[in-house]
Amino acid sequence: MSIPSVEDLKKVTLERVTATPAESDVNAAIEQLAAAHPQLKPVLLIRPTRKGDVAIIDFVGSIDGVEFPGGSGTDYPLELGSGSFIPGFEEQLVDRNVGDVVNVRVPFPEDYHAKELAGKMAVFRTTIKSLKQKKEAVIDDEFAKQFGMPSITAMRQKVAEGLQESMNDA
Repeated sequence: MSIPSVEDLKKVTLERVTATPAESDVNAAIEQLAAAHPQLKPVLLIRPTRKGDVAIIDFVGSIDGVEFPGGSGTDYPLELGSGSFIPGFEEQLVDRNVGDVVNVRVPFPEDYHAKELAGKMAVFRTTIKSLKQKKEAVIDDEFAKQFGMPSITAMRQKVAEGLQESMNDA
């Protein structure tokens, strides 16, 4: 294979092509952020918990009556039905009421990452402190402030800059 020769490299000019994101791309990116960060609004009706609710809980886990490291939390927002806790945990908090204290009994999976807990039966003393529902985030200045931006205009600019940088790096 032969390499072409260039007589004078100083005469060669390179033009950098830059891309500008479309407004629809900026909107889509911000809408994606909004979908990933819904607002949590208090449930005002007195009713039992259900899948999809976010229960604010305190919990303390123990095995054979002994608490274990990493097994407790305070004011933890747990979306019921999300599957983010040990299998069987969230289901035991469905159809309960704010103020209930539930002894959630669950076995740690055999392949659990903390080997000292794998396969063991645990009891989590869990208090349901309050109940919230996810609501679609309103894209406004308050939303932008959650991400450290002073306004939605500033956020749009920052997102556009990030998209442009990604496009130009591609």
